[in-house]
Amino acid sequence: MAYERVIQALADPTRRTIFERLRRGPLPVRRLAEGLEVTRPAVSQHLKVLVGAGLVHVRRQGTSRIYSVEIKGLGELRQYLDRLWDDVLGAFEVEASRESPTERPGSTKGTQSKKRKSRKGSNSRRGDHGQR
Repeated sequence: MAYERVIQALADPTRRTIFERLRRGPLPVRRLAEGLEVTRPAVSQHLKVLVGAGLVHVRRQGTSRIYSVEIKGLGELRQYLDRLWDDVLGAFEVEASRESPTERPGSTKGTQSKKRKSRKGSNSRRGDHGQR
């Protein structure tokens, strides 16, 4: 299950920050490391994990390595999340169908019953006991 590696890779806040920076476009390590509270070698290690998870692609350009988001790497994660979402919606639908109409929010059936009861109560106070 490749999505587990993706989730583990993105669980680290530094790796998420690096990945977010790559969303804007390809960057070399030195640019990715700017402003981070970790060293360039540490950024390289984080990139190695992201590459291993299939989230980041690396290519050589002269003496530099340029990193970019690997779109295909997000595919399995997205499929997993879509299945999860479908399961949650399915469970919600089953639960919603178990409720009776009077229990559903916005149902008018329960509201009408309350109105009838209040009318009878108000009529009996006037002394005509609901007769017209």
